[in-house]
Amino acid sequence: MKKIFIAIIGAGLLSGCTMKEFSSTPFYEGNTVKYTGAVEDRVNLWPVAYWREPVGSVAWPLVSFGSDHFALRARR
Repeated sequence: MKKIFIAIIGAGLLSGCTMKEFSSTPFYEGNTVKYTGAVEDRVNLWPVAYWREPVGSVAWPLVSFGSDHFALRARR
C-alpha cells in the first residue's frame, strides 16, 4: 500500500498542469499564457519565488500574479 501511495504522489509531482490558476508555476503546460520572456531570464526558486514574463508567484500558492490575474490567498 505504501508503494502505491508513493507512486501516485510521484506521478503527480512529475506531471504538468493546464489549469489557469497554475500558470504562475513552473509546472504549467497550458496554452493560454504566451510567455514573452526568454527561458534564460526566468527566476525559478519555486515555491518561494517564480517569474517568467508575464507571470510570477511568491510563496506559492499565497501570491500569484500575471497580466490577467492577481491572487492573494489566505486561510481563515
